[in-house]
Amino acid sequence: MTEPALKTAMLADAALAKSSQLLTSSALANTAAAAPNSGTPTLTIVEPKAGASFAIDPTPAMPKIDCRAQIVGIAPDPTPTTAFDWLIDINEPLKRGTCPSAGVLCGHAESAVGVLGGRWRPSLVKFCGGATRIRVTTTVGGVRLEAETQVMILGENPHRSQIHPMLGGVTTDIARIACRESGMTQFENGFPKLGPGGDTGIMQLCDPAATCDQRWNWRANVQAGIALFNQDKQAALKHLNQHKIDGRWPNNKGMKNDQVLQREAIKRYNAGVNKAYWTWDETKQMWMAKPPGDYTDLVLAASCP
Repeated sequence: MTEPALKTAMLADAALAKSSQLLTSSALANTAAAAPNSGTPTLTIVEPKAGASFAIDPTPAMPKIDCRAQIVGIAPDPTPTTAFDWLIDINEPLKRGTCPSAGVLCGHAESAVGVLGGRWRPSLVKFCGGATRIRVTTTVGGVRLEAETQVMILGENPHRSQIHPMLGGVTTDIARIACRESGMTQFENGFPKLGPGGDTGIMQLCDPAATCDQRWNWRANVQAGIALFNQDKQAALKHLNQHKIDGRWPNNKGMKNDQVLQREAIKRYNAGVNKAYWTWDETKQMWMAKPPGDYTDLVLAASCP
């Protein structure tokens, strides 16, 4: 039979041992929960997905591209408290051609430094599209991490009903020019519509060369075409006023003044100042339609309702 004093001592030792075991298990559990994963961290771009396409809409407006990066392979996740450096780089492929427009190289880069939390939306204040590279870098535990993805920015064509008001309606000379030149189309397969020589967009701007804004912003393209045609009308007027008789421009087609001026201006939009529609014949004392003006006839027959 065990003595009472000895039994009491044995119970006390057992309780102490059990208490120590519980304390040790609890401490180990807390330590394990607090210790970070010792794995190698990597950086990935979660958004946007590789190969995604974004649209310059018919407003026109550049797209909103939400970028999100994530650090993986380490716990707890340090992404929310980490600073990231971002870069977006947009480039339109250059197409060779005889037009000055074909030599315009369009690109836009935008960066941000020390953006906290792994999220970023570039402002994209300039109109530009094409192959788009997104890159993000950061440093974790003295290790530099980086990730990169590729997406596309493409243009969407406006509806003709959006274009007509800028051109003064459907049947104006400049509207017929836009119809003949491009079918009132700014983009083809998401890229600026190009003619054989590199003429660009709705108004097929050639010389002066279309700017990057005029390549990717259809409104800027149309405005440039209108301005160019107004210059052509002034040049046509100056040309015809060299020979005016009794307030008229006598001509071999028996046309009225407004028709004479109309054809001279339209021809100049396509051919420039060196290829006039009307040539003065000193012997006959009248303007002769030379060359015949096939482009002008095609424009006047064009319609894009």
